[in-house]
Amino acid sequence: VVLCVDVRGGYGGAAMAEHCTLAAEDKMLRRLTTAAVLEVAEAVQKRLAKTPRDVDTAEQLARLYIKAAQSEGDPRYLGYASATLSPWLESADAPPTIKVLAATIAQGEHRFTQARHLLRQALQENPRLGQGWLTLAVVTQVQGHYQDSLEACRNAANLVPTGAALTCQASVLALSGELIPAYNKLQRYASAATDTPDDVAVWMH
Repeated sequence: VVLCVDVRGGYGGAAMAEHCTLAAEDKMLRRLTTAAVLEVAEAVQKRLAKTPRDVDTAEQLARLYIKAAQSEGDPRYLGYASATLSPWLESADAPPTIKVLAATIAQGEHRFTQARHLLRQALQENPRLGQGWLTLAVVTQVQGHYQDSLEACRNAANLVPTGAALTCQASVLALSGELIPAYNKLQRYASAATDTPDDVAVWMH
């Protein structure tokens, strides 16, 4: 059971609920083999076939395909993810969460300008999308816009797990010539944390 507490005051809130759900799902996916991810994707695909306009199911399926693409380095899965989202992307009022996923696909296909445009749209519509800010940080970092990337990391700070936010900032600082401060920032966090998240541990080692 995952309990999400909004440290800024009370329980609940759409942004906190979204963060909790996505964080739990992402943690689960990281522990699955690609074969297991695709097995889950097949089950979700069958569910989506019965309710083709269910945006939550479509987003879940797209995330599974994106995970498979990242694990295997196989761009076909990004194509599957894109096809899953296409009914919404063809609409002028696609949900911001769909645009963030579409931007993640575009990033994976090295269409960085398009990814950045989609993310700007999505975050203008809903600035509480933590994953959107993290993805924008990656895209702008790849494009060499380090100040924009650091700003995106800071905007994500209150919307994503601490480890993810710190890793985001550390990556930008390291590329902009501040490797030691970046490492020290993560070292302080890891020393205080009872369980260092995978994203921090990998960066430090």
